Amino acid sequence: MKLQLTSLFGLFLARSAQASFYVCTQENFQGICQNFDLPYNECHTFESFFDKKVVSAGPDEGSWCTLYANPGCTGDELNLNFPGLNSLGGWNNKAGSFNCAAV
Repeated sequence: MKLQLTSLFGLFLARSAQASFYVCTQENFQGICQNFDLPYNECHTFESFFDKKVVSAGPDEGSWCTLYANPGCTGDELNLNFPGLNSLGGWNNKAGSFNCAAV
């Protein structure tokens, strides 16, 4: 029984050490959307399809994410908390990368 509890605890830690970040190419989470599941504090540069094309975005509950204007999580920043924003406003089509962390 001890081994099973340890295994379940390890599985919980593995799942809780990452965030889901949902991005879309149009307002109100419409258009082409993708959910990114990444470890906390790991920078992700958007591939060419989403690079400078994100218009709405939101992290899962228990996380916050930062959009960056440039690749490699550099440049201007926009912080997003759950449930995110239906429109990034002045940040529409500006994001080049992001990372997320636990709340």
